[in-house]
Amino acid sequence: MEDFETQPSDGLVIVVLRVRDSERRDQIVDRLVDIGANHVTRNVFELSIADWDDGLWDEEVDWFTDLLELTRDSLIVWKFTSNAVARFVIGDGGS
Repeated sequence: MEDFETQPSDGLVIVVLRVRDSERRDQIVDRLVDIGANHVTRNVFELSIADWDDGLWDEEVDWFTDLLELTRDSLIVWKFTSNAVARFVIGDGGS
């Protein structure tokens, strides 16, 4: 059995795509890759925002929110800090 190193979770963001529209999905994937996210699976991405300036993540959330407004698509997001985890949904596609 392999030993896995524990890595700090502070600043880790996990995003699950629930996006049916292929054009919108491509836009979201491109944006996630541009901001440094890595594919975990086809629908799951992870990135670290630990070194980001204050407010940059909020700007990305606003971008995703604007793109998904009035659609049936959504992103499920888990954002980890040293003391807590926040789970929220961007878009109206469900939770």
